[in-house]
Amino acid sequence: MGNSSQFNFRLDLLGFSGLILGLAVGYGVGLVFKYLSKQTNKKAEHGQELLARSFKSLLPLTVALLFAVVCNILLGLLFKYQIFEGAGSWLQSQATKQSGFWAVMFFASITLLLSWLGLSGPYTNNTFDSDQSALKNLSYALSHNELAKVPEKFNANTLYFSYGALGGTGATLGLILAIFLVAKRQNTRKLASWTVLPSMFNTNAAFMIGLPLLFNPFYLLPFLVIPLFNMVIGALALLSGLVPPAVYPVLMTTPGVLYAFIGTNGSWGVLIFTFGLLLCDILLYLPFVRFAEKIAGALDNERKRAGEVDADQ
Repeated sequence: MGNSSQFNFRLDLLGFSGLILGLAVGYGVGLVFKYLSKQTNKKAEHGQELLARSFKSLLPLTVALLFAVVCNILLGLLFKYQIFEGAGSWLQSQATKQSGFWAVMFFASITLLLSWLGLSGPYTNNTFDSDQSALKNLSYALSHNELAKVPEKFNANTLYFSYGALGGTGATLGLILAIFLVAKRQNTRKLASWTVLPSMFNTNAAFMIGLPLLFNPFYLLPFLVIPLFNMVIGALALLSGLVPPAVYPVLMTTPGVLYAFIGTNGSWGVLIFTFGLLLCDILLYLPFVRFAEKIAGALDNERKRAGEVDADQ
């Protein structure tokens, strides 16, 4: 309750951006119950066992509640002094102020790593309106009616959003299409079919949670490397003049394969180049999908022998 007698509830702790916090708290509470709960008498009657378990859970329950109070106080202090907002705003302001190949690669790597952790990065949202280099390119294009000689060829708009984020963070559209090609597990294919449409419009949170990609070290390498690979190839194409840079503003929910096409005011060469990158993404993700299928199949076989899963799962 604040000074205005209204309940202070942080909506930004819910949803995708607060996922890592919820998992951390849940894991901590699980550890409390694991190490502080005492074993119950397995031979006791059902009612007596439940009663005994209730009393033996008082200690871990009390510790978990105290843990929650401490977490709440710490979060309150962090939000009061705007630690999260300040760090995020500073990082994004640095990303919008700096351009050039290495700067874009650096901030793109931070964005990808934070996205893998369920957090927002400097390139999570389209920063065209506040990106100085993007506005400089737009002004040049409008006054000279020429894209090849814009002053800033390498920025977030021309590299990351145009080629590094095909299908959302991590270029996951290529992973979904690779699943359609080689995956045989019913659950995995069903997940891909449910999430392919939103992923085409750069909304891949459901896919990242469902596969899962989040906190999964197996997919960390391709999740980081494949978008950077796209950006390197895109930078070489821009440097050689093979494709013009995307300088016009594009809506964030524009399909990733059409972002550079619209940003160049309809360059067909850019569209063909983008689909070529998408094909490369599929090929790069294929070995990881195949290996994940082998691992999941081996685990399923072990569980089937133990009678834990159905044969058709």
